[in-house]
Amino acid sequence: MMTDIKERTINDVVAAYIKQGARHQGNRLGASINDADVCKRDRDGVPRFYNPETGREFTGDNPRRQAQEWVDDYNRELADAFNRTCQEYSQRLLQEEGGRLAVIEFAPKYKALDPVRRSMLDSLLEDYEVTDDDGNVVSYSCDLDKALAAVNRQVAVIQRQYGQQAKPAPAAPTGPVLDTPSTAPQQSGGRPEFKSLAEAMEWEQDQILQKRSNR
Repeated sequence: MMTDIKERTINDVVAAYIKQGARHQGNRLGASINDADVCKRDRDGVPRFYNPETGREFTGDNPRRQAQEWVDDYNRELADAFNRTCQEYSQRLLQEEGGRLAVIEFAPKYKALDPVRRSMLDSLLEDYEVTDDDGNVVSYSCDLDKALAAVNRQVAVIQRQYGQQAKPAPAAPTGPVLDTPSTAPQQSGGRPEFKSLAEAMEWEQDQILQKRSNR
């Protein structure tokens, strides 16, 4: 994998630099003393050397050496910039590749999830999607196992809440108390009475989606 990333880094960065106008010969970056705007020959074939930045001819004691010094300075600056770009770009590729591998390794766990957990996990991961240039999701900028653990904790909370709700209500009082007006106890937080755990989890998922849509 490291070899592939190194080759891709070099190829992509070279192509980007060429596109941005960096001097090159073929696919090799760098200036040469033989570049057309550095060395020009007069009618007699005598080479004359110019500074490409100013367009002025070098007129010192050794114009060729002056031209070569300009070329060397240019190539040194280009190499420094190229190396920095490669380092940053390769780190990005490593992160992307690591993310893709994490998705592949996580796939069996995802497929084994029940529909409710899968839906909850999908909602949680939306903000962490990493896409390619075509907009396709290729990885996630978070730990998938930790995200699943968070979903499982949330499901456990729902299960506990539903378990408490499902407990049989205490026997109704008898006697004069029945004559006083009363109302049915309301679920805390406006939660409805659920007929099953699946219904409770579905309601909880709807609340999550509603909160996301209101952001």
